[in-house]
Amino acid sequence: MPITSLAFAGFVAAVLIVYHLLPGRAKQLWLLAASFVFYALWDWRFGLILLGLTMVNFWLGKQLPEAEHKAWLAGGIGLNLLVLVLFKYQNFYIAGLSRLLGDVGLGALSLLVPVGFSFYLVQVIAYFLDLNQKRIEPESDLVLFTLYLYYFPKLLSGPIERARTFIPKLAAPKTVDSDLLVESGSLIVVGLVRKLVIADSLLALMPETAFTTPGEFAAQHLAAWLLGYAFALYNDFAGYTNIVRGVSGLFGIQLSQNFMRPYFSRDFTEFWKRWHISLSEWLRDYIFFPTTRRLLRSYRNRKHIINLVVPPMATMLVSGMWHGLSWQMLVWGGLHGLYQVLERVINLRWPPAAPEQQKAWRRGLCVLVVFVLAVVAWLPFRMDLPTAWVYLTNLLSPGQWADPQLRRAASDLIHGAGFWAWPSYNLPDPRVFLVILPSLWLDWRQEVKGDELFFLRWGKWGQALVLLAAILLLILVSGSDAQVPFVYQGF
Repeated sequence: MPITSLAFAGFVAAVLIVYHLLPGRAKQLWLLAASFVFYALWDWRFGLILLGLTMVNFWLGKQLPEAEHKAWLAGGIGLNLLVLVLFKYQNFYIAGLSRLLGDVGLGALSLLVPVGFSFYLVQVIAYFLDLNQKRIEPESDLVLFTLYLYYFPKLLSGPIERARTFIPKLAAPKTVDSDLLVESGSLIVVGLVRKLVIADSLLALMPETAFTTPGEFAAQHLAAWLLGYAFALYNDFAGYTNIVRGVSGLFGIQLSQNFMRPYFSRDFTEFWKRWHISLSEWLRDYIFFPTTRRLLRSYRNRKHIINLVVPPMATMLVSGMWHGLSWQMLVWGGLHGLYQVLERVINLRWPPAAPEQQKAWRRGLCVLVVFVLAVVAWLPFRMDLPTAWVYLTNLLSPGQWADPQLRRAASDLIHGAGFWAWPSYNLPDPRVFLVILPSLWLDWRQEVKGDELFFLRWGKWGQALVLLAAILLLILVSGSDAQVPFVYQGF
C-alpha cells in the first residue's frame, strides 16, 4: 500500500476516526493494531519476523542494566546484525548456499527481506547503547516498546527516532488543535508535490539506459540527467518524510525533521546536518563521537592525522554499509568520508570565517563546490562502479560534449518548429530544468525564511493560491497509473 495512494489515505482516515474516539491506553493499542495491519498488507510474514525479533529485543533490553559485563550488549547488537546479514545482505551468500543445497538435493534457497529493516535495526542498536550508557531505563511496557518500533508512519523509511525521546511522545496525552492540523496537512501537501510532481516527473524523464549504457549519450545529456537524478532522489526522500510527518501529526505525535535544504550547504559537515538528519545524528552519536574519543586516548593531539582521517572515514563507510553491502555503496560512503577529511585538513591550514562574516560570492562558491561534489558522489549510489566510471569519464571528456546546434534551434523555434525537437539539436531535455525549478524555489524560500512552512505566514489569499496550485499540479500528474516506489523503501 504505497503512502501516495488513495488506499493509504483511506487507511489513515479510518485509523484516525477510531483513534480520536478512544481513551489514552486504548489509543496506543489501536495504533499498534493498525501498524500490524499496515505491515501485514506488505507481507504478513514480514510482520511475524519483526514481531519475534521485537519480543527478543524487549527481553534483552531488560537484562542489560543487570549485566555485570558487556556480553549482553554484544549479544543483543550481534543478534540484530546477524538478522540484517541473513536477510538484507543475502546476495553475498545465497547463490553459493543454493548451489550447495542443490548438490545435496534440497533445492534452491531464497529469503524474505523485511521492508524497512535497516531503519528498525539502528533504532534497536541506539536503544541498547543508551541503556548501556545509563541514558535511559529499560522500557517495561511491551506495548509502548513494540509501538516505538512498529509505528506505521515511520515504519518503512524512518525518520529514525530514539527511544529516549519517542517513547515519551507515545505515552503522553495527545492534543491535536487547529494549528497542528493545518501544519500536518501542509506537510502532506508539500510532500506529495515533492514526490509526485517533482521526483516522479524527473525520474520519468530519464531513460533507464542512461544509467546502464552511458557511453551511448552525449555528455550534455548525461549532465542533465545526473542533475535531475540528484533532485529526484532528494525530493523523493524529503517528500516521503514530509508526508509521514504530516500523517503522524494528525495523531498528535511529532516525528523528526529529516531534511533541511541540503543542497544549500557550504561544507560537507553542514551537508550531513541537513541530509537524512536522523541517520546523520545516529552516525554522529554512535560512530563518530565514540571513535573520536577512543582515538584521543592514544593520539591526544586533535590535529594528528589519525584523528583527522579515521573518524569521518569510519562514519561514512558505516553509512555506506547501512545503505547496502556492496562495493558501490562503500565507494559512495568513502567519497563522502574523503570529502570530510579534505575539508578538515584545509580548515586547519585556512580556518573558515564565520558564516555571517563570509562575503556573498564566497558563500555561493562554497555552496556550488559542495553541490557539484555531492552530485558526483551520487554516481556510485545509482549504478555499479564500472558504469559509474564510464559516466564520469564521459562527463569529464571534452570530446564527449557534442556541439549544440543553438543557431538552428533558435531559427526553427522562431519559425514555429516544435519545441520538443530538442534532441536533434544536441541539447539536453529542457523539461528536466523546468521540473527542478519548483524544488529550487521551495528550498530557497525555506532557506531565506528559516521556515519549512513559510507560506502559512502569508495572507489567506496567498495560502489559497498555493493550495490551489498544489492541487492542480497533483491532478495533472495523477493520470499516471504507475506507482513509483520511494527510493529509500529499498533500505
